[in-house]
Amino acid sequence: MKRKGVNFFEERWNGVNVIKLTIFTGALIVDTSTSTAASEKILDEALTWGANELGLTYKAEMIKRKQYISDIVFYSDINLLTAHPAFTNLQNAVTDAGERYLWPRRQYELTHFDLDFDHTLNPLVAAPFSIQRRGNALFTAKKYFSEAPFPTDVHIKLVEKFAADLAE
Repeated sequence: MKRKGVNFFEERWNGVNVIKLTIFTGALIVDTSTSTAASEKILDEALTWGANELGLTYKAEMIKRKQYISDIVFYSDINLLTAHPAFTNLQNAVTDAGERYLWPRRQYELTHFDLDFDHTLNPLVAAPFSIQRRGNALFTAKKYFSEAPFPTDVHIKLVEKFAADLAE
């Protein structure tokens, strides 16, 4: 039997929009439109409030494991989806095939990549690290969406380092 948990939607906590708070037996999920650090603070404040006002048993050290999903949208001065020449060759060949078999010429480009670990070795549920072009934005806008299974500050540093490495 799949457990759905108890959901609380679209609230505010100390000025932060909480999209959803889900309570499961043995797990809590906080989804906000801000950083993972702010989400962690909300969770701690809510559990502390529950302990003080409702008599819940809570101490910060009771939380043994945390999992993160950080989503960011950003612009870059460089094309972050620059590829190895083999990918560039494939992009050009697909563009040529598309022109021949489908429609007038449309340039195919790399639109996203994911980095993940072998889940057969560890069944941990975690999002892959990804960078992709933002939907409904021209490729020339260089607008991207990225997701990572890490705190937001770590996520941003990884993207910044990647962009800096590409710019060299």
